[in-house]
Amino acid sequence: MLFGISTAPVREPIGKTRCTRRVTTGLPRAATRHRRFTMTHASSVRRPLRQMMALLLTAALTLSLSVLLSLSSAKQASALCVASGFSGTWRSSDDRLSRIDVWHGEDCRLYARAWSTCEHDATRDCRWGNKELQATESRNFRFFSYNWSNANEVLQLRLKDKTHMSVWDHTDYNSGKKVSFTVLMVKSR
Repeated sequence: MLFGISTAPVREPIGKTRCTRRVTTGLPRAATRHRRFTMTHASSVRRPLRQMMALLLTAALTLSLSVLLSLSSAKQASALCVASGFSGTWRSSDDRLSRIDVWHGEDCRLYARAWSTCEHDATRDCRWGNKELQATESRNFRFFSYNWSNANEVLQLRLKDKTHMSVWDHTDYNSGKKVSFTVLMVKSR
């Protein structure tokens, strides 16, 4: 006996099979019942708490995993954005279309801005406005257009290689006049 608690092994009768084993704790029977009740009561209180903690932990892990996947998807999308050969600044010696800037928007679409030599100051380029580049079946061909008050203008961009591009500019005036020209451009950055 150790501290009033029996440590002797429980003997089972020979030849009889018992389903339950009674372990004597050395405590009075009423105290044992009370202890059993409080342990059962405490474990039944802990069970919903454990379930709630497991649920919260699962939710936290799911949220962190979804954030991680979203970030990796965004990184992959931005890597795909950089893959376009159109991105950059393209320049020509033609005053009618002296420069085109192409960049990726936050939505990973290509946008362009055309420039021409300013009429009032031949040392500067004047920008036309931002437009989305329209995709086609060919990776090396894109187009965008401007709707002016007196005309509609379409610019068709065709990549020759990594540093050269040809641009076909076609303008339909409201008066019926049509003007087209092609400009060769070089990527400056």
